[in-house]
Amino acid sequence: MAERDDVRVIGDIARVETDDQGGTVPGIAQGAMQMGAYAGKAIAARIAGRAPSKKPFSYFDKGSLATVGRGKAVLDMGRLHLSGFLGWMVWAVVHITFLVNFRSRIAAMASWTFAYIFQTGVNELITKPARSEDHGPKSTDASSG
Repeated sequence: MAERDDVRVIGDIARVETDDQGGTVPGIAQGAMQMGAYAGKAIAARIAGRAPSKKPFSYFDKGSLATVGRGKAVLDMGRLHLSGFLGWMVWAVVHITFLVNFRSRIAAMASWTFAYIFQTGVNELITKPARSEDHGPKSTDASSG
């Protein structure tokens, strides 16, 4: 396929190498956001009649955050490692920060607060063990009928 500077693929559908050893940008939000910003600048430059930057995309790992239960999360950012409630507070602030507008932020905080206080189960992990019932097809007796 011919090289084209006017086509961009971004997000978790893209496979972008980060180094000579075959490392790739992870298919997570921060990778997609960085790729989107890079592609957006290239598109804006082209619309304005300028040539897009020749500088290749470069991914910067800002760390990882994951909620792991009610009021618990983990943060791994370089030498900084947090877990538990403090990790969850950082997770909440980061997620609220990236919402589009003030109204969305207020709605998310209200929803999370309600779910946290009243334990509605909306934001909980599925941690119940699987039932041990046999869900296979029932055998039929050929002589009845």
